[in-house]
Amino acid sequence: MRLRTLLAAVRAGAAAAALTLVPFRRRPGRLRRDRGRAALGLAVREHDPGAFRRSLETAGFLRPGAPPSTEAIVEHLAVFYDTIREPGPVTITSDYASSVVRRFFDLRSPVAQYIAVPRSYVILQRINLGLFAVLGELSATADWRAIAEEIWPFVHGPAATPMGQAEAAWRVRRHAIAA
Repeated sequence: MRLRTLLAAVRAGAAAAALTLVPFRRRPGRLRRDRGRAALGLAVREHDPGAFRRSLETAGFLRPGAPPSTEAIVEHLAVFYDTIREPGPVTITSDYASSVVRRFFDLRSPVAQYIAVPRSYVILQRINLGLFAVLGELSATADWRAIAEEIWPFVHGPAATPMGQAEAAWRVRRHAIAA
């Protein structure tokens, strides 16, 4: 049970990092792309297809002005966000994990030629795919949306896991010591 909780937190952390990670070194254009990644998380959370597409373009995941329709882009990428689209428990199955990998490597899709993984996210995407495989084997069940909202800096949701509760308590103690 503890392993499932730990892996759930790690997976949600990786998913959140994929959307919001802010690199330490700044280069021209980096801040704009970072804001696009945060906007991507908000667009998924708010079910806003137009904002989703714009944030993909800003963040460097989609070539700006790509010809596929917004609906085609959302359909192509929806599998990656199924676990966090709605609140409530979701079980990650082996079949789901396989569908994520198949979609990631599906070069026959008319959208695929316009999708890119920014250089700073290539390793993180590999971690995400591996974690999906592990969680699928475990049939891990959690409220992935709540876990993501706990970690996303643009939401600041309440702690949704024992690990999140421990971190929240640690932050309170740390703040008290610093004050």
